[in-house]
Amino acid sequence: MLKSLILLCALVPQSSSQDVDEGMSELREVELAEFWEKIEGEMNPESIWGDAKTDQEKCQAEANYMVKFNKLCHVGKCIGRFEGIGWSPRGNPKPNTCVPRYKMKLTGDATAVMDNGTVVRVRSWR
Repeated sequence: MLKSLILLCALVPQSSSQDVDEGMSELREVELAEFWEKIEGEMNPESIWGDAKTDQEKCQAEANYMVKFNKLCHVGKCIGRFEGIGWSPRGNPKPNTCVPRYKMKLTGDATAVMDNGTVVRVRSWR
C-alpha cells in the first residue's frame, strides 16, 4: 500500500490522469507478481499433501495444513470427486462439513485441532 501512495504522489504533480492510470496499472502488476512470488508453493497440493497416497492420508494432511497455517478454507485441489470442510470453534470433535448431493462413498475423514481449540475437519467422497 505504501508503494502505491509513493508512486501516486510521485506521478500526480507532473503527470496527466492517463499517465497516472498507466502507472497504477503497472504498480498493480508488480504488486501481484510480488504477492504470487511470496506465496509460491504455499497452496501447491504437493506441499500440502506431501507423500500422501490415499484419500484418508490426503484429508489428514490437508487438515494439518489448515491448522498449521490457520486457514479455514479449501486449500489445494479437491480430494476425490467431492470434498467437504468444516470447523467448530467450540471444540466439537466432528464439525459438520458440506456433503455431496448424490450418493457417493466416503473415502476420507480427518480432523486436526488448532491452538485455540478450533477443530478442523476434512472429508472426501468418490
